[in-house]
Amino acid sequence: MNKKIILLALGFLLLIGAQSIAQTKGQSRILISYALGTQSSISDTGELGMGSGITATGEYYIFDKFALVTSYTFFFESTVNVAGTDYSIDANAFNIDAKYYLLNKAIGIYGLFGVSFASANLRINGLDLETSSNKTGINAGGGIDFRLGKRFVLNAQAKYHAPLEQMVYNAGIGFTFNHGLLDKSND
Repeated sequence: MNKKIILLALGFLLLIGAQSIAQTKGQSRILISYALGTQSSISDTGELGMGSGITATGEYYIFDKFALVTSYTFFFESTVNVAGTDYSIDANAFNIDAKYYLLNKAIGIYGLFGVSFASANLRINGLDLETSSNKTGINAGGGIDFRLGKRFVLNAQAKYHAPLEQMVYNAGIGFTFNHGLLDKSND
Protein backbone atom coordinates (compact mmCIF):
# COMPACT_ATOMS: atom_id res chain seq x y z
CA MET A 1 0.00 0.00 0.00
CA ASN A 2 2.87 2.40 0.78
CA LYS A 3 4.27 1.87 -2.74
CA LYS A 4 0.93 2.94 -4.23
CA ILE A 5 0.87 6.14 -2.18
CA ILE A 6 4.48 6.96 -3.07
CA LEU A 7 3.85 6.33 -6.79
CA LEU A 8 0.68 8.42 -6.78
CA ALA A 9 2.47 11.26 -4.98
CA LEU A 10 5.40 11.07 -7.42
CA GLY A 11 3.04 11.19 -10.41
CA PHE A 12 1.12 14.12 -8.93
CA LEU A 13 4.35 16.06 -8.33
CA LEU A 14 5.50 15.28 -11.87
CA LEU A 15 2.25 16.64 -13.28
CA ILE A 16 2.43 19.80 -11.14
CA GLY A 17 6.05 20.34 -12.20
CA ALA A 18 5.17 19.75 -15.83
CA GLN A 19 2.30 22.24 -15.60
CA SER A 20 4.57 24.95 -14.22
CA ILE A 21 7.09 24.40 -17.04
CA ALA A 22 4.30 24.15 -19.58
CA GLN A 23 3.37 27.80 -19.12
CA THR A 24 6.30 28.75 -21.37
CA LYS A 25 7.42 25.57 -23.17
CA GLY A 26 4.38 23.65 -24.44
CA GLN A 27 0.94 22.43 -23.74
CA SER A 28 -0.49 20.21 -21.07
CA ARG A 29 -3.57 18.07 -21.26
CA ILE A 30 -5.68 16.19 -18.76
CA LEU A 31 -7.90 13.30 -19.84
CA ILE A 32 -10.48 11.14 -18.17
CA SER A 33 -11.47 7.91 -19.84
CA TYR A 34 -13.44 4.72 -19.47
CA ALA A 35 -11.14 1.67 -19.43
CA LEU A 36 -11.75 -1.94 -20.43
CA GLY A 37 -9.14 -4.48 -19.37
CA THR A 38 -9.11 -7.97 -20.85
CA GLN A 39 -8.09 -9.61 -17.52
CA SER A 40 -9.68 -7.27 -14.96
CA SER A 41 -12.73 -9.14 -13.70
CA ILE A 42 -13.61 -12.62 -12.48
CA SER A 43 -16.38 -14.72 -14.06
CA ASP A 44 -18.78 -17.23 -12.52
CA THR A 45 -16.33 -20.00 -13.45
CA GLY A 46 -13.40 -18.24 -11.75
CA GLU A 47 -11.79 -17.21 -15.06
CA LEU A 48 -10.37 -13.74 -15.56
CA GLY A 49 -12.19 -11.67 -18.17
CA MET A 50 -13.14 -8.22 -19.42
CA GLY A 51 -13.44 -5.68 -16.61
CA SER A 52 -14.09 -1.96 -16.56
CA GLY A 53 -12.49 0.97 -14.81
CA ILE A 54 -11.52 4.60 -15.06
CA THR A 55 -8.26 6.23 -16.17
CA ALA A 56 -6.97 9.71 -15.28
CA THR A 57 -4.15 10.99 -17.48
CA GLY A 58 -1.86 14.00 -17.54
CA GLU A 59 0.29 14.92 -20.54
CA TYR A 60 3.03 17.46 -21.12
CA TYR A 61 4.28 18.15 -24.64
CA ILE A 62 8.03 18.67 -24.79
CA PHE A 63 8.08 19.03 -28.59
CA ASP A 64 5.36 19.28 -31.23
CA LYS A 65 5.15 15.52 -31.68
CA PHE A 66 6.46 14.20 -28.34
CA ALA A 67 4.73 14.11 -24.94
CA LEU A 68 5.52 12.74 -21.50
CA VAL A 69 2.46 11.07 -20.01
CA THR A 70 1.46 9.84 -16.56
CA SER A 71 -1.75 7.93 -15.99
CA TYR A 72 -3.52 5.97 -13.29
CA THR A 73 -6.10 3.30 -14.09
CA PHE A 74 -8.38 1.88 -11.42
CA PHE A 75 -10.37 -1.21 -12.38
CA PHE A 76 -13.65 -1.64 -10.52
CA GLU A 77 -13.92 -4.55 -8.13
CA SER A 78 -15.45 -7.71 -9.56
CA THR A 79 -17.08 -10.28 -7.26
CA VAL A 80 -18.38 -13.79 -7.91
CA ASN A 81 -19.97 -16.34 -5.56
CA VAL A 82 -18.78 -19.92 -5.98
CA ALA A 83 -20.25 -22.59 -3.65
CA GLY A 84 -21.27 -19.98 -1.07
CA THR A 85 -17.89 -18.22 -1.02
CA ASP A 86 -17.38 -14.73 -2.45
CA TYR A 87 -14.25 -14.14 -4.53
CA SER A 88 -13.39 -10.61 -5.58
CA ILE A 89 -10.63 -9.07 -7.65
CA ASP A 90 -9.51 -5.52 -8.36
CA ALA A 91 -6.47 -4.08 -10.10
CA ASN A 92 -4.83 -0.74 -10.77
CA ALA A 93 -1.86 0.58 -12.71
CA PHE A 94 0.28 3.71 -12.61
CA ASN A 95 2.03 4.41 -15.92
CA ILE A 96 4.80 6.72 -17.09
CA ASP A 97 4.89 6.82 -20.89
CA ALA A 98 6.42 8.61 -23.84
CA LYS A 99 3.97 9.42 -26.62
CA TYR A 100 5.01 10.19 -30.19
CA TYR A 101 2.56 11.62 -32.73
CA LEU A 102 2.83 10.26 -36.26
CA LEU A 103 0.08 12.67 -37.32
CA ASN A 104 -0.74 15.77 -35.27
CA LYS A 105 -3.44 17.76 -37.04
CA ALA A 106 -7.21 17.86 -36.40
CA ILE A 107 -6.80 14.10 -36.00
CA GLY A 108 -3.77 12.91 -34.06
CA ILE A 109 -2.40 9.38 -34.38
CA TYR A 110 0.26 8.28 -31.91
CA GLY A 111 2.28 5.42 -30.52
CA LEU A 112 3.38 5.14 -26.92
CA PHE A 113 5.81 3.18 -24.82
CA GLY A 114 6.53 3.25 -21.11
CA VAL A 115 6.73 1.60 -17.73
CA SER A 116 3.83 0.42 -15.62
CA PHE A 117 3.59 -0.18 -11.88
CA ALA A 118 0.60 -2.46 -11.33
CA SER A 119 -1.21 -4.13 -8.47
CA ALA A 120 -3.88 -6.84 -8.38
CA ASN A 121 -5.77 -7.98 -5.29
CA LEU A 122 -7.73 -11.20 -4.81
CA ARG A 123 -10.00 -11.60 -1.79
CA ILE A 124 -11.81 -14.72 -0.58
CA ASN A 125 -14.42 -13.13 1.65
CA GLY A 126 -15.89 -16.25 3.29
CA LEU A 127 -12.44 -17.26 4.52
CA ASP A 128 -11.13 -13.74 5.23
CA LEU A 129 -8.13 -14.29 2.95
CA GLU A 130 -6.49 -11.68 0.74
CA THR A 131 -3.52 -11.81 -1.57
CA SER A 132 -1.88 -9.03 -3.55
CA SER A 133 0.54 -8.98 -6.42
CA ASN A 134 2.62 -5.93 -7.32
CA LYS A 135 4.51 -5.95 -10.60
CA THR A 136 6.52 -3.56 -12.72
CA GLY A 137 6.93 -3.88 -16.46
CA ILE A 138 6.56 -2.24 -19.82
CA ASN A 139 3.49 -1.12 -21.68
CA ALA A 140 3.10 -0.22 -25.33
CA GLY A 141 0.24 0.89 -27.52
CA GLY A 142 -1.25 3.55 -29.68
CA GLY A 143 -4.24 5.76 -30.09
CA ILE A 144 -6.08 8.49 -31.89
CA ASP A 145 -7.20 11.98 -30.87
CA PHE A 146 -10.08 13.86 -32.49
CA ARG A 147 -9.81 17.59 -31.87
CA LEU A 148 -13.04 19.33 -30.80
CA GLY A 149 -12.22 23.02 -31.08
CA LYS A 150 -9.29 24.68 -29.34
CA ARG A 151 -9.35 22.96 -25.97
CA PHE A 152 -11.16 19.62 -26.11
CA VAL A 153 -10.18 16.29 -27.63
CA LEU A 154 -11.87 12.89 -27.89
CA ASN A 155 -9.41 10.06 -27.38
CA ALA A 156 -9.36 6.32 -28.09
CA GLN A 157 -6.37 4.20 -27.11
CA ALA A 158 -5.25 0.57 -26.90
CA LYS A 159 -2.30 -0.42 -24.74
CA TYR A 160 -0.75 -3.71 -23.64
CA HIS A 161 0.16 -3.80 -19.93
CA ALA A 162 2.84 -6.44 -19.37
CA PRO A 163 2.54 -6.40 -15.53
CA LEU A 164 -1.21 -7.14 -15.66
CA GLU A 165 -0.80 -9.34 -18.76
CA GLN A 166 -3.72 -7.68 -20.52
CA MET A 167 -4.82 -5.27 -23.20
CA VAL A 168 -6.47 -2.09 -21.94
CA TYR A 169 -8.82 -0.12 -24.18
CA ASN A 170 -9.65 3.48 -23.28
CA ALA A 171 -12.17 5.99 -24.64
CA GLY A 172 -12.42 9.45 -23.13
CA ILE A 173 -12.26 13.21 -23.35
CA GLY A 174 -9.38 15.59 -22.70
CA PHE A 175 -8.94 19.26 -21.90
CA THR A 176 -5.91 21.17 -23.21
CA PHE A 177 -4.04 23.93 -21.36
CA ASN A 178 -1.73 26.33 -23.25
CA HIS A 179 -3.45 25.26 -26.43
CA GLY A 180 -0.90 26.73 -28.84
CA LEU A 181 0.24 23.30 -30.10
CA LEU A 182 -3.24 22.39 -31.31
CA ASP A 183 -4.02 25.87 -32.61
CA LYS A 184 -1.43 26.30 -35.32
CA SER A 185 -2.83 28.48 -38.07
CA ASN A 186 -1.46 26.15 -40.76
CA ASP A 187 -3.49 23.12 -39.54
